Amino acid sequence: MSTVANPYIEIPADGHPRICGTGFKVRILAEEYLHGMTPADLRESHPQLSLSQIHGALAYYYDHKNEFDR
Repeated sequence: MSTVANPYIEIPADGHPRICGTGFKVRILAEEYLHGMTPADLRESHPQLSLSQIHGALAYYYDHKNEFDR
């Protein structure tokens, strides 16, 4: 299986995935999404993020779900 890089995500030295250039943790969006927020809701709550960044973060979460859920 090949690995495809997610252009919206960076992994800093602390190991917590963040949205590139924002410092915004993927885990925060994933938790809000799992508590019922839609991507549009997330965009409204975090206007500094684009929908592309939000979807990229959610895709990263689902690609690494087992790691996040530990």
